[in-house]
Amino acid sequence: MMKNKNRKETQTIEGLLIPCAWDDDGVVLEMEIQTTDEKTYGIENGESFLDLVGKCIHATGPISTSKKGEKRIYIKKIDVMEHKRIEPAPAAPLKSSRVQ
Repeated sequence: MMKNKNRKETQTIEGLLIPCAWDDDGVVLEMEIQTTDEKTYGIENGESFLDLVGKCIHATGPISTSKKGEKRIYIKKIDVMEHKRIEPAPAAPLKSSRVQ
């Protein structure tokens, strides 16, 4: 019996839900999940989760990989991790350009 190469494996991933594409008016067109292990997953049904932008989530659904190696998830179940917060990396201090 041959395996179907197009079969999507269902997984649960954890990460930050962020917008990744906007139209000319600033309306979010696409969303993605950035995981704590620095992986990025496009979201096939991201329009359903616009109200969760900036939240840390657990998303469960089938994951596919494009020929370019890009991963995408179709979210079937989502849990917001209210107690968990991902902080952005601290910015490097600004150096003064003033000559003394």
